[in-house]
Amino acid sequence: MSDNKVAIVTGGGTGLGRAIAIRLAEDGFSVVVNGREQSNLDDMVAKLGPERAMAVAADISVKAEAERLIAETLTRFGRIDVLVNNAGVANPGTVDTLSDDDFEAMLAINVSGLRHVSLAALPALRRSGGNIVNMSSVSGMRADWGMYGYNASKGAVTLMTQGMALELGP
Repeated sequence: MSDNKVAIVTGGGTGLGRAIAIRLAEDGFSVVVNGREQSNLDDMVAKLGPERAMAVAADISVKAEAERLIAETLTRFGRIDVLVNNAGVANPGTVDTLSDDDFEAMLAINVSGLRHVSLAALPALRRSGGNIVNMSSVSGMRADWGMYGYNASKGAVTLMTQGMALELGP
């Protein structure tokens, strides 16, 4: 049981992030769900219970919004014990068909967003002895045809995670 512990789940309003947030709440965590769609986040707070859950709509690809996510979490709960960097986007396209905008969006959310949130949360995680969980993909270890940009972004996440573990683990 993890009473009084706090977890943030980026991309926590739908899919895998939603399942992770539900499980953390079942395990006794207070949960902050983040995403860009307020309605999905509000549904999660209603499901988890407003006394133990909070929604923060923020685009983590924007550093100031990632910092606001952390600040609002600390204002409400006073601590962060687990950060689950789950937010991500997968825009299909081959080397010669993927648009610049779609490629840049994947890097901004999947890579830079993860970095922004992690750096903002790091002081609080150090105080609590907390953990960061970065969600990558098998596409971060081997390429899938037609997913050129997604492969690149998830490969970056895989190596960023290894580097973070080396530098922050001890």
